Amino acid sequence: MHELSVTQSLIDLILEEVEQRSIKSVKKVGISVGVFTTFEPYAINFYFETLKTEYPPLEDTVLEIELKPGVCRCQECGKDFEVKETVSNLPQCPHCGSIFLEIKEGREFLINYLEV
Repeated sequence: MHELSVTQSLIDLILEEVEQRSIKSVKKVGISVGVFTTFEPYAINFYFETLKTEYPPLEDTVLEIELKPGVCRCQECGKDFEVKETVSNLPQCPHCGSIFLEIKEGREFLINYLEV
């Protein structure tokens, strides 16, 4: 359910940009969501489609979501590995099975572009 609040925050940021630049409508918004945010892209898209109808500059906006893989470094064996799917718990190291990991990438939630 935290996708609702993060999607509303996303819309608020877009509307700030729309107001500052006197933009009449936004065609596309591109965002990146890291797998370790635990945000579900389908839920963000659902809430965006639902909420955008309340804001005239966003009524026809398409949301493009890029799921960014995560990278972990094992603190036992020192090897890096990639995590490609959204996870709620840290995985085990595929090399040695350790659960002692450092997250290097995959926590981002970024607006990449607005197409007007």
